Amino acid sequence: MAKHTIFILGDSTSMTIGCERHMYPFVLADSACWPKSTEIINCSQPGFTSADACAFFFRHKKKCPSLRAAVIYLGTCDAVSWEIRKGKYTSLREVRDRLNDARGKRKERTRLKNRLLHFEWNDTFDPFIESPEAPEDFEFNLSRIVYACMKSFIAVIIIRPKSNPFFFPGVGKGNFVFYRYLRLNDRLTHRLTIPDERFLEALGLQERGDPGSAGEKYREILLNTGQLSSHREYPLLVVNNYAVCVAEKGDLNEAESLLQLLLKERCARREIALFNLAEIYRMRGDQKKYRQYLSDSIESDRSMYRIRSPYLESIDRIATRFGKAVHVVDIASFIEDNLYVDHTHPLKEGQEKIAGQIIEYIGEQGGIKGTSLAKIRNILYNPELAIGNTTEFHNYYRTYAQFHEEEINGHVNRLREILIVDDSPDKENALLQGLPKELRVALEYHLTHPCFPTLGFLVHFGPRYPSDVGRFPEYFLVRHLITYLRLYEKEPEFIDQFSMNILRKSKDLYAILPPDVLPLVPTEDPPFDPVLENLRLPAILTACRQALLTHLRRGNQVFERIKTTIFWYFRETLRYGSHSRISMRYERTLLENVAEALAVASILNLRLTTDWGNEIKDLISYLEQTVRVHEDYGKRFTLSNNSRKMLDEYSGLLFEIADKLEKN
Repeated sequence: MAKHTIFILGDSTSMTIGCERHMYPFVLADSACWPKSTEIINCSQPGFTSADACAFFFRHKKKCPSLRAAVIYLGTCDAVSWEIRKGKYTSLREVRDRLNDARGKRKERTRLKNRLLHFEWNDTFDPFIESPEAPEDFEFNLSRIVYACMKSFIAVIIIRPKSNPFFFPGVGKGNFVFYRYLRLNDRLTHRLTIPDERFLEALGLQERGDPGSAGEKYREILLNTGQLSSHREYPLLVVNNYAVCVAEKGDLNEAESLLQLLLKERCARREIALFNLAEIYRMRGDQKKYRQYLSDSIESDRSMYRIRSPYLESIDRIATRFGKAVHVVDIASFIEDNLYVDHTHPLKEGQEKIAGQIIEYIGEQGGIKGTSLAKIRNILYNPELAIGNTTEFHNYYRTYAQFHEEEINGHVNRLREILIVDDSPDKENALLQGLPKELRVALEYHLTHPCFPTLGFLVHFGPRYPSDVGRFPEYFLVRHLITYLRLYEKEPEFIDQFSMNILRKSKDLYAILPPDVLPLVPTEDPPFDPVLENLRLPAILTACRQALLTHLRRGNQVFERIKTTIFWYFRETLRYGSHSRISMRYERTLLENVAEALAVASILNLRLTTDWGNEIKDLISYLEQTVRVHEDYGKRFTLSNNSRKMLDEYSGLLFEIADKLEKN
């Protein structure tokens, strides 16, 4: 039987990992419209550019004589500035890569100078060593792929990207987290570190709704910049935030003058200043200038992963040049702005529309149609493939720690032995501080899950393998939880315990794990020590209650989540998938962790025949009330409709649940 292969050449807009099969390649594969033996090969991942996709295409095309179609969805990563310029992936570079493969030679991972510090002022960030890929290089790379496909009678579909025009610009590079945006009412001061404490005082006042007092503090800094006087960006940051204070007080003319002056400075964050100017015109009711400045902000934004006009124009020229040899799917023609939650990935409904367009063309014009499902196979490298780094994805991102299993077990066994004698919080903290950093960070992450209320309970179960303590230590949590969820799903009395989809199925958790980790999931039931579990069960419930209370007391998290997208997006992609989802607007992972811990508690309560059932049911009820509020207001919120009244109402309902939980 003839095999049919389809390539997906994309970036995070096409990635197929995580437990939610909502991305358009998943929708393609799950549609019964393919000939038998159809396989979708996907190389897509965050950071992939046209040069990387071109390198992948020519590396794998000869290995796939059954290649019938290629879907190209690129541009958002080409448009972002980076230290590494990949340029044109020419035939000469292709030959060089083949020779290096034959010699077993591989380029090592590039050491970048600019680091993204989480919530910490970066005194060394230099924007001038970064640049986006040139639009002409982007056009060259796509044209090379299209021409090769045309010669081999391979159908080509190019997705003409669209990004969220209302997303806040600049939230991906440098010291963006310290900048204040009009209409972005985030509350992050308590998480920030900067040498000038006066700045945090001013920002705190601004966050609490006192722009007058905040403005005075900023003026004081501008008159005497103090410790950061030599840093070229710092006074410009202060001017931006001061201008926002002035606008919030109602003096739009002065705010506009300040921002216009800021645009003339070489080191200014133009995209942020232009966005704030757009907001000033929106406040004046001038929609024409609002749209103009918003568009200028997008076109100046080299920090966030959003498509820009020069790259769209390149796609248009390719379409004209190759005519019927390429089919362009223009997302802007059928995906509305409200189908985005994040910066560039459509919601599930948008993904289904994209898949429908592809299926229609491939079936009718490409003649690839049938009644079967397709399979997806990921072949993932890294965002440096075009410059010769062929390291596999999980090795590149250090998914697996540089420890042997024996080393990890040795540390864990020593912890267990000491904690039997002394398990006080001070002792636990001292033990953690004495561990190698990689192992300590992993254990601290594991301890954020309520099913491990203390270190003593954690080390009874692990971790054990390098993947348990690598860059994504949640893989240990997933492995551990699968064994309990299998038991939970077998018990008839738990079938209706959760009335909404907050608890993942065991098969969903399997989908999160890399292929190499799947064999490490225990096939047997989890160990059960009645003495230990009698202590752990009430501790789990206390941890769930405290985690939920802390979460509720924070109120709505919408703006904080928007501003910190770059920090959580990649990690959450590995859990959920790379599509937009309403749950991006709140801390969904924490709530899923609480649900998982309550499922574990239910199993322990059943095995121990104890009487914690009502407490578990009550906590599930409060958890589900919380999720309903988040989902309801998450759907109502948009970046163009975010009234203070609605958000205050949103927080008020969360506070009401917290009050009831505390009284119970």
